[in-house]
Amino acid sequence: MGYFSSPINKREKINKMDKTKNKEKRISSMKVTRSLIILLMFLILTINISALEINNFAPVKQGQCTTVKQTCASCTHVNTSIFFPNSTIAVTNQGMSDQGGGTWTYEFCNTSDKGRYDVTGSGDLLGTETGFDVLYFEVSATGTELTQAKAISYTIILIISILIFFGLLFIGIKLPSKNKSDELTGYIIAVSNLKYVKTFILGLSYLSIMWIGYFTWMITHAFLDFNFLSSMFKIIFYTLAISTFPLFILYIYFTIVNFIRDKDIKDLLLRGLSTK
Repeated sequence: MGYFSSPINKREKINKMDKTKNKEKRISSMKVTRSLIILLMFLILTINISALEINNFAPVKQGQCTTVKQTCASCTHVNTSIFFPNSTIAVTNQGMSDQGGGTWTYEFCNTSDKGRYDVTGSGDLLGTETGFDVLYFEVSATGTELTQAKAISYTIILIISILIFFGLLFIGIKLPSKNKSDELTGYIIAVSNLKYVKTFILGLSYLSIMWIGYFTWMITHAFLDFNFLSSMFKIIFYTLAISTFPLFILYIYFTIVNFIRDKDIKDLLLRGLSTK
């Protein structure tokens, strides 16, 4: 005599399988989220630390010239030395030009490397050769200074963007992707339009992560001397941007296919017929 599993037992098995799958998805999502949060927190911390430094000279755009200035009213000569970001000597004991009124200048054009350039010098202050304090200027891709106000603004924008991304992703994952069906038989009992909302919201989350990739790329490229991070975010942005068009075509295609299929299912349900 054969034994048949009851509908209740079958439903319990289905619920357990669904719970297991959802648990595995949550664990995987948490790992990815944790890694992304750690990376972005490191970036946010780096942005704010960089903004705490105060440059002695105006920031310089990479590849352009800058004028180094020093003041010494009693000096008859002033020399300067400039060091590359890797601490090697760019110029050493070069004479500065007297502009009058105690102002001395030196034009420096070898700014191909990004980073901090230290400036030292000496002059015969009141007849005694005296060294000046170490000054510096920053060379960046844009030639703009990362002030603390800018750093706070960028941090706020980045945090809001991350929250929007995770919010859209959470909503998109939670919404159903199929029509409502009977758990035991698998037959469709009602057409759900929420699956269209799901794909639309997931599309918005995709655009938001693409924006985050572009934003972080621009920040690391313009202000931070992290070529690896800048290149990484650049690759992420370009990969997402290039994938946008084919994904949009697929989105339109599947939306049209599902819309036509749902129309047929509605007709069958109205006639009292069943379908999967």
